[in-house]
Formats: sequence, C-alpha cells, structure tokens
Amino acid sequence: MIRPVPSRNVVITGRGAVSSLGADCRSLWESVSAGHCGIREITRFDTSQFSVSTGAQAVSEALVAAPVCTGVVTPLVSESLCLALAVRALREALREAGLWDEAAGVASRRNIAFVFGTGLGELTRPLALLTDDLATASGLDGIRLTVSTACSSSTAAIGLGLELLAMRSADIVVAGGADVLTPEVFAGFHALGVLTRTRCAPFSMPAGTTLGEGAGFFVLETETGARERAAVSLGMLAGYGLSCDAWHETSPDPKGGGIERAILAAAADAGIDPSSFDYVNAHGSGTQANDSAEWFGIRRALGAGADLVPVSSTKGALGHAQGAAGVLEAIVTLESMRQGLIPPTLNFALPRPNTPPDPVASIVPRAWTVDRALSVNSAFGGANAAIVITRTPTRRLEHPRRALLLSGIGAVDSIRFGQLEQTDWTAPFPIDELRRGDPSSRALIAAAVCALHDAAYRCTGERRNRTGLFVGQRRPSPASTGAFLDSIATNGLPQLSASAFARTVLNAAAGTCARLLSLRGPHTVVTTGAASGLTALILAAEHLVRRPALDAMLAGSVDERPLDSPLSDDIDDAAHCVVLCADHRDATAARVDVRLVGWGLAEPAATDRAIEVAFEMAGFDGVPPGTAQFETGEPAHGACASMIPLAAAVGALRAGACEHAVVSCTASGALSAALVLSR
Repeated sequence: MIRPVPSRNVVITGRGAVSSLGADCRSLWESVSAGHCGIREITRFDTSQFSVSTGAQAVSEALVAAPVCTGVVTPLVSESLCLALAVRALREALREAGLWDEAAGVASRRNIAFVFGTGLGELTRPLALLTDDLATASGLDGIRLTVSTACSSSTAAIGLGLELLAMRSADIVVAGGADVLTPEVFAGFHALGVLTRTRCAPFSMPAGTTLGEGAGFFVLETETGARERAAVSLGMLAGYGLSCDAWHETSPDPKGGGIERAILAAAADAGIDPSSFDYVNAHGSGTQANDSAEWFGIRRALGAGADLVPVSSTKGALGHAQGAAGVLEAIVTLESMRQGLIPPTLNFALPRPNTPPDPVASIVPRAWTVDRALSVNSAFGGANAAIVITRTPTRRLEHPRRALLLSGIGAVDSIRFGQLEQTDWTAPFPIDELRRGDPSSRALIAAAVCALHDAAYRCTGERRNRTGLFVGQRRPSPASTGAFLDSIATNGLPQLSASAFARTVLNAAAGTCARLLSLRGPHTVVTTGAASGLTALILAAEHLVRRPALDAMLAGSVDERPLDSPLSDDIDDAAHCVVLCADHRDATAARVDVRLVGWGLAEPAATDRAIEVAFEMAGFDGVPPGTAQFETGEPAHGACASMIPLAAAVGALRAGACEHAVVSCTASGALSAALVLSR
C-alpha cells in the first residue's frame, strides 16, 4: 500500500535573472516599471542577409567579450554564452535566498536539487552535460535534472521542481532555465516566417515575434523549511500543469485545447477554481497563430469572466527568450504581484481579432491587486506548461495516492523495427506514418504502439485528453540534426530547411509520437544521461498518482546512434515505452499482473538512498522476501540504458520468477533512481 504524503506549501525564496532589460532582477523590474523595451539591432552576428535585424540580446558584462560572429556560432561558443548567462542568474537567486557563500564561491548548503530547462540548439554534446557544468560552477551537488521542451522548458522545469519537493527528493530546489540567441536559431525562426521586422507586439498589429535570450531561476522550498532557516517568502508556487496539443510540429492547436488543459491542470494542482485568477501572464509570442489560439484556450479555461481578467505579455519588452521565456516572465509576474501592479504589453497599437480584450496596453504597469496569477507558455511539438503563483497559501488538494499498474511494455531496436514494418498493425494511424520521420521518432512511436498493444489500452475519445507522455532522451535526432546542418552548408543560413530546424529540438520525437497517438495529456521530455528513461517513468508515475483526472501515462526513452559514431559505441537505435494505468482494468485488458508500488530519486551516487525511499513509499520495512534486484550496468550511456533492466524485471514478475523487483540506476553527475514492482 502506498503511504500518503502530506501536502506541503512551497514558497519562492530567491530569484535571479539576466535578460535584455538588465543583468539582474532589480534591473529587469526597474526597466519594466519604466516601460523600457529590450529589443534592438543585433550586434553579435551579421543579419544583413535576412529581412529582419532586431533581437533582444541579454545585457551582462559576462557577454562583453563574446565574439562578433559573421557565420555559424559553434556549439562551444553557444554553450559558453549560455553558461555565462545562467551562472550569473543562478548565483543571484542563491544569494537572495541566503544560500550563497561569498568567500567559498559556492552554495552554502549541500544537496540542493537543480532543475534546468533549455531548448538550446546544441548539436554535439548531450544537454545533461551543460546542466552538470552549471551545477558544478555553483557548487550544487544534489539531483540534476534537465528539461527540454523548446520554448516552455523553464516553465516545465519550475513545475518539476515542485514535483521533486512533493516527492521529498529534495528540501530545496533551484529551477529555471537559459537560452541564447545564435545565428542558427535566428535563421530557423526566420525560415518559419514568424519574425517581425519591427518590435514584437503581442496581440497587436503587425503580427510576428522577436527572438531574444536570457536566464532566470527560482529557489523553491517548503514553507516549513524556509521558516526554519528564517528565509523570506517572496510568494508561493501553488501548482503547475502540463499538456500536449498533439496537433503540429510548430503550429498550435487553433482552438487552444492544449493551453486549456494545461491551465485546468495547474488550477486543479493548486486546488483553486480557474475562474479565480486575477491576472494571466500569457505566452503572447506575437504571432497570429499563437496569440489567437492561446486566447481561445485561456477563455475556455477561465470561463464566463475571462474577458474581465487582465491578460498581458512581457515579450513586447523582453523579446522571446526561447526556453528561458517562462521563468523570466514568471519573475516579472511575481514582482508585479508584490508591487501591486500588472506588467503591460508593450508596442501595442491596433488589436488583432481573437485576442484578449484587456491586454494592459500601455507603457507602464497598471495598479492592480493580484493574489492569484497564472503564467503560461507553449512550444514546438505542442508542449504547454502553466504555473500558478499566489501571494497567500491555497488549499492545495492532496488526493489519495492511487495504486498504479504497469500494464504494458514495448521495446524496439533497429532489427525489431524492421520486423514491425512488415507487421499488419491495427494501429490508430497508417503504417506509412511509422516509416516516415527520423529514426528517433520512428523508434519511439513503434515502442509506444507495442506498449499500448501489450496493455490493450485504446487511446480514443475523451481518454486522449487524460493520457500523457513523458520521455527520456539524451540528444535530438542525429539524422535530423545532420539534415539541418546539411541544409545550411548547401543553401546558407537564410535558406536553411525550416522543417529540419523544427526537428532539432529535443522534444521533437515525443511531440510527433503524441500527435500520431493522440496523447493530449501531460507531456514533457527530460534528460539525465543513463537514467533518462527511468527518470521519465518515475516522474510520470508521480504525476499520475496524484492527479485523479488522468487515466494513464506513457513513459518512454529513445536513443539514436550518432551519424559518426564508432561501431564500438554502446548507443544504438532503440526505444522503450511502458503504459502506467490507475488501479483498474478494462474488460479487454490482457495483463494487469505488475504493480508499480514505490519509487525514489536521490542525488548522484546515492542509489541506496533512492532504493530506500522507493521501499518506504511501497510500505515495506526493508527488502521483502522474494525480491529480485535489477540494475543498470556500468558504463551506461544511452537514455534507454535504465529501461533494459526494467524490461527484465517485468518479464520476471510476469513469469512468476519473483514476487517483487527493485530496478535502479545511477547516472554519473545527474541523479540516482529506483522503483519497486510487485506481482
């Protein structure tokens, strides 16, 4: 029996930011208050070949020495820029929270978890290594988790930070994100035709967005923990929600269904009525498709009174900071609440159809009392995220933790995939869709279809909105990345392939899988090196067990062999997927014999601690008789590495070879993960 975990209020005790409006939070807020706009001519690289020359470059002395580029920014340069921005913002947040040792130059407390969100178009190194560099630079030695869902990355990271606190995997979490403006990203958005020649004017004419960059972080901890160390509460993080449009690679669901589901999930997590929001900080990217779809979703989620709620976008001031957009907007939202103000939507001229009737169209903030605010973001692949920030505690509901069934499992490799192509599948999409796309997308879809078939789970009707997908992945598809770089080499940056660009984000495969299988529920992509798959599964289980509105979660992992990888490399084309369901079975279910009864995440090299937490959650005092142990071998590199022992454990339980199984993995520099299964 899973033991209930008491609800604990989470407070924000520190903030850090670097943006186009300044090198710290104070400069950011003073600029917003004065109506300043951070959009100006780009100086970091040559834009003469493009029809657009403006951007929102970050302001920081750390970037003064950055090279002026005439061509493509190398991954080394883009990572160093991102590192410079993020380290500054990270240390500012720790200082405000009273967690920074100036003399030592590191965090003053041990075992602080770090959740980093980024959509960085990094093409050679796994993103988890950048997270490791950031954490090491500031002395953070707790769990290190990377979230990459393009432009909603930092918002999702903040939400998952809340999840780590609820799981008691950490007492303090630093969560946020960073992204940088590079020629490749600029050219990619330019090729998509969404950049404006003037300044981004959300909800207004002319339509279009302005790319930017930046970094921002929140320090999150329980209200009790903050009180014990006399930390000042700046506000409360009351809840979060995730969803997927399951619609298109780059365009949102025009009806705003994904946005609506993310908002409703966040409100339910916070235990509040969605009609009670006093203010919404919208994604408001300025594009015609996004702004109207988002307003449709907000209006349906908030109900009849939505037209009376101020809905503004800070992208008119900050530009679109990509994966860092969400956290920077949340920081502005939090400070405006503290000041009794609402941030304006800059550059507003003529309203566009199907946009908020009250976008706070002014230069300076409006006086307004806000107790409950909503901050929303959307991204490529249809990944939506929303967080709820309040000034006072909400009655966050702690639903009974449901027992979970691991009701289906699927795995494919390059050989197995070839066999699947010859199979006459009764699938919810044509088999031709399975053959198209890059190897990562194809493998993940095939594994998910196998898992759904094994579980006899049909994702149809309303169930599509109640079934989610969490994926662990090391890097974007090497095939798509190669196609993107080839298009630059052949045609030049101004004529690069827009479709290939859209597939270079880490969540591209997951977005394609969700679209083809109609998985519209909670959605995210994480990376922790070798533990990526098991981490995605644990986070999916935690999400499902506390949210009664959900029916099931798919959790998967995918690897694709790099194009130049030696044959001795242990990473191959492969994908694994499992189906988790609440403790009930459909009349047609083939198997319901494996229960997921406990799980745990702990700091790196603390596998024993993760196992202990998993057994404690399962209600066992120690290791029960009849338990078999399955662990990831060393060295392990692929995202699927931790899912291989999981498949072995499920097979042993189904065969009756054991009564219980514990599966564990430690990812060097990231975290330790464990879960307990029972017959």
